[in-house]
This record gives sequence, C-alpha cells and structure tokens, in this order.
Amino acid sequence: MKRPSPATLAGALRGFLTDFLPCQRALSPHTLQSYRDSLKLLLKFAAGKNGDPSALTLEQLTVDQVTAFLHHLESKRNNRASTRNVRLSAIHSFFRYVGTQHPEHLAQTQRLLGIPFKRTETREDQHLEFAEPGEGSEVTSASPKGHLITAEAGSLCAPSAKAEMRTGLRSS
Repeated sequence: MKRPSPATLAGALRGFLTDFLPCQRALSPHTLQSYRDSLKLLLKFAAGKNGDPSALTLEQLTVDQVTAFLHHLESKRNNRASTRNVRLSAIHSFFRYVGTQHPEHLAQTQRLLGIPFKRTETREDQHLEFAEPGEGSEVTSASPKGHLITAEAGSLCAPSAKAEMRTGLRSS
C-alpha cells in the first residue's frame, strides 16, 4: 500500500487556492482570503503546538480532527456559530474539490462533508425606510463627533425628485 504523502495535501491546497477558487469559481479576493485563513487555522490546529503543518497529510484531516477544530473555534477563540459556519464552509468547499481531484480520498471527503452547520439566529434586516416625498419626515443621526445631522427625506432623492418636492411641479 502506498504511504500517505504531505505532497498530496500541499498540491490540493495549491490547486484549490490558486486555480479552482479564483479561476474556475471566480470568487472575490475577500472570499479567497477568508478560505485561505480558514484552512490555515485548520492546518495549524491539526499540526498541534509544536507540529509542522507542512508535514500533514490528507489522511490526518479526519472528521474527529475537524470537529475538534470547530469546537476549538467556539470555546478557545470565542467565535460565534456564524464564524464557525464560515470556517466550515471553506473546509467543505476544499474537500469537495479534493473529492473531484483525488478520488482515492472520496470516502473521507464524504464523511467530512457530513459535518453539519450550526443553527444561528436570524437577524432582522436593519435598514432605513425612505419617507414618501412631502410627508415632511426628517432623518436624524449623530456623526462620529456627536454632532446631530438632520436631513429632509427629499434630500436623499434624485435631483428631479428634489425639484418636484420644492416646487410641487412634476417634470415630464
């Protein structure tokens, strides 16, 4: 039987981060950085305190190892479930790629893809609603220096709408 090689993990990471994500999936640079940082954290965690991440093999990234990493994120790094889910999303994406590029690791990939996301609270959308022109509504907020900023609702509209509000005449 062939001995596991760190070169497989290194090659998979290189292909995933330099070809698959930016070229084939066309992800934004911010998403690329997030995926890279997530995988870097996983590798550092899997290698241990005195271990060398470059010596890791794909076989060492087990379901137990990834689950322990996700628990570490929440308990030791004080990450919320939403951040944990972002990290898990990057790991899932990487292992989907590994499954297509290295079919000999397909069983391991399927087990890792079975790690569920945690439920998070859905936050209510927080946005301002614009008042209808002519209602006389004002929007008031504080600037970073504590000065009050007051604006008529119409000042946030297009120039033609502003003129319509001031004159009461519609431009056609």
